[in-house]
Amino acid sequence: MDMNTITTQNNTPVVVGEMNVGIYPYPEIPKGDIKILDLAREADLIEIYTGNESLENKDASVCYNKNLSIGMRTRDCAPVCFSDGKKIAIAHIGWQGYSLGLLEKTLAYFNPETTTIYVGPFLNSFEIKKDFCYDALIKKPGAEKFIKENGGVITFCFKDAIADILPEQTIFDTRDTFSDMTLPSNRRDKDSKGFLTVVSFT
Repeated sequence: MDMNTITTQNNTPVVVGEMNVGIYPYPEIPKGDIKILDLAREADLIEIYTGNESLENKDASVCYNKNLSIGMRTRDCAPVCFSDGKKIAIAHIGWQGYSLGLLEKTLAYFNPETTTIYVGPFLNSFEIKKDFCYDALIKKPGAEKFIKENGGVITFCFKDAIADILPEQTIFDTRDTFSDMTLPSNRRDKDSKGFLTVVSFT
C-alpha cells in the first residue's frame, strides 16, 4: 500500500496542508493556548468552541476556535490529526480507540476528499496475545485481515489497519516508536510520559 510520508523532528513544527503540527518531548510544552486532552483510552470526543470545555476523559477533539491549539500525549498509540481550514481535530488511536471506532467517529466531521490528515509517530505493528486485546480487535469489522499469525506469534499490523480506514491522501510520519530511539515507547519504558503532539491552524 503506497502512503504519503513526512518525517518530523522533535521541537520543530511543520506545516502539513492546512495545519501546523509539532512533536515535543515530555515535559516540554510549547507556548500558546493549547488544550491538551486528558485521555481515557475509550472513544469520547469533545467539540471545542471557547476553550473552556472539559477535556477530562476525552480521546478526541474537534476545535473550531482558530486562537487555540489542541494536543495530546502518546507513546505507542497513533496521534491522528485533521484539518480542513475551518476546524482541526486530533484523535488518540490505540487498539482500544481503533476497536471502538474513534477514527471513523472523528473522520465523520470532515470531508474525506478535501481534508488534510496527518498520523504522527506510533508503533506500526505489535505482538498481541489471545486475550482482551485480541477479543476486541476481532470484533472490529475488517480488522481480522491485519492480524497475522506465524509460528504461534500473533502480530497486529496497526499501520495498515489505520491506513485502511483513512483516505488515500493521508500523510504518515515515517518515525516508528519501535525503531526510533529518540521517541518514548511503552515497550521500552513503562514509566515514560510520552511525547506531545500539538495541532494548530495555519
